[in-house]
Amino acid sequence: MLKNEAVAVGPEVLLLQLWHFLCADVMLVLRGTSTGCQSCRRFTTSGGPLAFQATPRLSAEPPKKKKRIDSQAVLLKEIKRRNKLEKSIKKLESRARILKPVEEIHGERSFVRTMKERHREKPVLTFEESERRIKLFREWAQYKNSQHTEQINAILTAIKSRERAMDELRKISEQLYLDALKIDSKLIPYTVRGPVQTPPIAGYEAPDGEVTNTTRLFEGEETHRPFPVIDTK
Repeated sequence: MLKNEAVAVGPEVLLLQLWHFLCADVMLVLRGTSTGCQSCRRFTTSGGPLAFQATPRLSAEPPKKKKRIDSQAVLLKEIKRRNKLEKSIKKLESRARILKPVEEIHGERSFVRTMKERHREKPVLTFEESERRIKLFREWAQYKNSQHTEQINAILTAIKSRERAMDELRKISEQLYLDALKIDSKLIPYTVRGPVQTPPIAGYEAPDGEVTNTTRLFEGEETHRPFPVIDTK
């Protein structure tokens, strides 16, 4: 790239500069065509300032390739997003219109009417009653502590007795000692017959086992509940 510097010079200087440029061009041509002029150098001498100067070459970065955007794909994506939002809005609106029954919100009306009758106030304890309960609680804690200590001592005594008996048995016979260490397979199917908590009722007929699910389902609720109400009558 050449730039022109505005300098006030005379015609003689301009002619001299033009002569130097022409000589330099001739030397370049001769250097490119002749093999014997490899040592020629390009230089200029002038008594005045040079009117023309060459600036360094500046190379720019090549532009990046722009990504082509498909307008049809963008439009389809926007339509899908809009449809999804419309579906979610409709779903919320449909759920908002479902009303729950009054009995589920307020409960049984008979219970509400008899709430005052079933309400029991907390009794106010006297000082003597409070002291008696505290003393009873402490006595119970001491009793359970002593009971736990006795049980632990009994278990430790039984373990020591068993170890001592096994040592004596080993002194008598090694085979009996090994047989005593084996697991008794007859103890696994263990059954016990004894008194039950409630005696059998004479003439009682057990139900046949049929159940009827009486769970009330309302519109919009799930068909499965974790704890359904079952009527066994």
